[in-house]
Amino acid sequence: MAGAKKASKSPKGGKKTAGGKASSPPGVETLLDELDSVVEDLERGELPLEEALDRFERGVSLARESHAALDAMEQRVEHLIADRDGVALEDEEDDDGDD
Repeated sequence: MAGAKKASKSPKGGKKTAGGKASSPPGVETLLDELDSVVEDLERGELPLEEALDRFERGVSLARESHAALDAMEQRVEHLIADRDGVALEDEEDDDGDD
């Protein structure tokens, strides 16, 4: 069932690596894959109520993590496109077009 699906996922779960250091948190794709699995489980409608509630709770948590990860990625992109003075390129374009 869902266990076989999880075994094929990449090991990006924020677990410790062989060196003892924590690896990076799960990527957005990993979070969305797990969220998709939760939705599929709930849509089947075959889970006992308590288990369905647990899966729903996990889905809400995954949705929040995904949103936070996407926000962080957006900030990284904005940082990368900022010029050396820290002004985002789109802000410069807005200033030029106001005349």
